[in-house]
Amino acid sequence: RQRPLRVYYEVSTGGYAAGTQSFIGEMMGRLGVQNIVTPDLGPFPRINPEYVVRADPDLIMIGSRNVQGLELRPGWAGMRALRERRVCIFTPEESDVLVRPGPRMADAARLMARCIAARGAP
Repeated sequence: RQRPLRVYYEVSTGGYAAGTQSFIGEMMGRLGVQNIVTPDLGPFPRINPEYVVRADPDLIMIGSRNVQGLELRPGWAGMRALRERRVCIFTPEESDVLVRPGPRMADAARLMARCIAARGAP
């Protein structure tokens, strides 16, 4: 059995990520992917860009508001996800669905599942 897809989900600018304890992280777990953010960091930790480079995720999920200059972050251009163009960029509307827990959680899960299906396979 191959290892699960390793994913980095950036919630907002400044490097805030979805941790495994967040509802986004829980959804990622249900979709069978592995969050690169470890549980000890909390639900929405601010992540050092170097942490992401070291983790070298297979897939990056990010909102269109935060994607500007992604490959210019130190070391990021060499990461597998960027080299192989495995980045899902969510529109502001999709991001709103994804970052707010509530009645649209099923829609959020569908958005994430579509991203994983489209960009997740090596």
